[in-house]
Amino acid sequence: MLALLGERADANAANQRGDTALSLAASRGNTKALKALIEAGAHTEVADVHGDTALLLAAREGSTRVVKALLGAGADANAANKRGDTAMSCAATNGHTKVVEALRGAGAETKFAPKEMSKDSALLHAASGRHTNVTNALLGAGADVDAALLNASLQGDPEAVTTLLGAGADVESSEKDGTTALIMAAKLGHADVVKVLLDAGADVNVKAPRNLLYWVSLGSSKVAKTAEQYAQSNSHEKVVMTFLRHKLEASDRKKCHMEAAEEKQREAAAAKKEKREAEASEKKQREAVAEAKKLGDLHALRAWRAECPKLRALWPDGKVGPAR
Repeated sequence: MLALLGERADANAANQRGDTALSLAASRGNTKALKALIEAGAHTEVADVHGDTALLLAAREGSTRVVKALLGAGADANAANKRGDTAMSCAATNGHTKVVEALRGAGAETKFAPKEMSKDSALLHAASGRHTNVTNALLGAGADVDAALLNASLQGDPEAVTTLLGAGADVESSEKDGTTALIMAAKLGHADVVKVLLDAGADVNVKAPRNLLYWVSLGSSKVAKTAEQYAQSNSHEKVVMTFLRHKLEASDRKKCHMEAAEEKQREAAAAKKEKREAEASEKKQREAVAEAKKLGDLHALRAWRAECPKLRALWPDGKVGPAR
């Protein structure tokens, strides 16, 4: 290849798929060839039939050196393919932490909008793949964890929802009209996501949309509903059953808590009663000893002493004489 470049071969020539020597070098992690091609005039923004640039291909493969070389040559860190994927989204999806950090350093956006999805983000991809290091790197860069939670709920991704909640996402995150992650998942029939959100304490009583006056002004009959009501009206049986099981489990937990509280109260009452009886018994014994000493009743004192070890400390020698 280097020999061909020396003969002034076209560094940007492409095959029918749109592959160029630069894109092939990038996808294979060949930094040496890539740098030679750039020096020979290869354009970093040339894309194949899918819209993938050399940077995007390198990011997908996790080739950190190639990514840095392309960024150094002026490659657009935010270029997207026809689907809407960017180098950042590809790196995040595949858990390439070092590539994500290199792209961050070059000013790559952590938010993007694939045509098949609404307001997607690199954070969502990282969370979906359970790539903890990438998730943390993106959060450190200021990625919106709450927006990612809403998107994960929208797409029905329970793994991503779990990861994002663990990363600090607010379970009550909502759109401007009040649609929470729970409502979103319930409306679309994502039972697994609904369960994760319920287990995380999502409020089942929240209703959306909040801006009812807006809908009334348009002559719409749209009314605010809870997540469960949306699931029922949309005939999502699995989601409805998920809410039912949650209610039963909550009822059982409440019952168990009440029973445990009642048992604790009974134990406390029994302990107090036992303490009172012990104190009364000890008082009675002390009074009996005092009376026996007063009367000089040696037999009674010795009997009390034998029955009550505590009295041995009060009367260690077992001797007594008439009171004076």
